[in-house]
Amino acid sequence: MATPPKPPLLEELLTAIDAARVLVMSPENVRRLTKRGVLKACAVTVSPSRPITLYRRADVEALAAKRARPQRLPTPTERRAR
Repeated sequence: MATPPKPPLLEELLTAIDAARVLVMSPENVRRLTKRGVLKACAVTVSPSRPITLYRRADVEALAAKRARPQRLPTPTERRAR
């Protein structure tokens, strides 16, 4: 018998501070990436004192891997062709 899919575990959700540690940037930059649509927030909880934005660990790690990929520099031949 197949078990129904489970909702994301709390360990799979990261706060902006935790996401910032993975991405090696400030939490404010994580929030900026969210506002620009680069990083998608999966939940926003509103507490009496302040809102808390949560991110899926997989999304944060995927963005970290994308940012870690070195960009290839053009070869001298490619530079001369411009």
